[in-house]
Amino acid sequence: MPEERPPASKSREESVRQVFDLSMSPEEFAARHSHRILCSSFDEYEYSDPIVDRWIRRFHFIVLRSPELLQFYRQQYLTAEEIAAIEDELNDPRGL
Repeated sequence: MPEERPPASKSREESVRQVFDLSMSPEEFAARHSHRILCSSFDEYEYSDPIVDRWIRRFHFIVLRSPELLQFYRQQYLTAEEIAAIEDELNDPRGL
């Protein structure tokens, strides 16, 4: 049985468009930007636009449940220099 999620509020719908670049695939966005998103509950809601809803669920699956996929997409979308820069940010003791 599919998981029931409450509908996203109008403000949450607007926030999705402010936080995420939906012109990118969720795979590329995860590869490029997930290291700067420390927590997110966007996937706990159902969005009125089914494309946005699928985008958010896919992004969260990659970032929160599949580190192997995240690494795969970083290799696919990023240069070696970009990956090294992300690793430097993640290992910086001062935080992001």
